[in-house]
This record gives sequence, C-alpha cells and structure tokens, in this order.
Amino acid sequence: MKEISPTDYIVSNQLNFLSGRVVHLVTEYNRTKDIQLLEEACRDLATLVQRERFIEERFSAECSN
Repeated sequence: MKEISPTDYIVSNQLNFLSGRVVHLVTEYNRTKDIQLLEEACRDLATLVQRERFIEERFSAECSN
C-alpha cells in the first residue's frame, strides 16, 4: 500500500480543521503509541459531533419555517 502523509490526505479529501486534526492525531498515535493523542482525538471528535449537530438543528429549523 502506498503511504500518504496526513496533510496530503486532509487536503485531497477537503477535510475541515477538526477532521484533519483527528486524522493527524490518529496517524501520529500509530507511530508513537502515545495514548494521549487518542484522548485528544476523542475530544476533537466530540467537538466535531457537537458542531455538526448544531448545524443540522439550525438547518432543519430554517427549513421548517
């Protein structure tokens, strides 16, 4: 399998900052096995979920008006 850097993956898939950070942290964890990186990724994922729920709720409220 061909290696791709996290940055190349993030750019080529047009990921936003939080999504890109999660990719970077998980990739770095695979290299270092530092569990704190996974904990940071979990926090960022939780923030991303909150953000997406907020956007979804706002969008559906606007569409129902």
